[in-house]
Amino acid sequence: MTTPTDTPPVPAPLAALAHELRTPLAAIIGYAGAMRERTFGPLSQRYVECAETVEQAARHMLELVERMTAFDPDRSEPEEDRAGSFDAQMAVAEVHRMLQPQADARGVSLAAKFPAGPFRVKADVLAVKQIAINLIANALAATPRGGTVSLTLERSGDDLIIAVEDTGRGPDGAIDGVGLTLVRGICAVHGGDFALQARSGGGTRAMARLPILIGC
Repeated sequence: MTTPTDTPPVPAPLAALAHELRTPLAAIIGYAGAMRERTFGPLSQRYVECAETVEQAARHMLELVERMTAFDPDRSEPEEDRAGSFDAQMAVAEVHRMLQPQADARGVSLAAKFPAGPFRVKADVLAVKQIAINLIANALAATPRGGTVSLTLERSGDDLIIAVEDTGRGPDGAIDGVGLTLVRGICAVHGGDFALQARSGGGTRAMARLPILIGC
């Protein structure tokens, strides 16, 4: 018999998958960190920045793995101990750097526009990053070579708005898969919402609204 404070058991296949992912991710983090610190010898600043991006992406993935194994399906509210105060602009800018190589490989221009000043929020930083990752990845998948994807942060009262516009197929052709479903779920848990809109001239605007701004 379990009590409400017991940690639910992790299914064996999930635990095995998590174990197999942790090992290579730890190696990626270690070697990327060593390259960032130039442990093995001189590197150009560009290579150091690439190593930093790889390390950040691997750490994000490792945190997702840990969340996956700790997930409680009976819990619908965000855990308070995961909410912290941080600058959403810095967090989303990190995501922009992480996905820039993917955009380059697809031949798509990935632009970012952030207004001046910090965007102090109280939220789960992993959740905010995941929204940006999923919106950008979805837009890249829908945008043909030579197109443009634009990421912006906006402030509306106490709401933080993460918006991604693309020159792709439009809302009717948007890939509404697991990524956007997850974005809708994260927004709903935080008391926000998510919408897809057609852009004048073609393409899609995806907008996630989160009432998490503080110190406005």
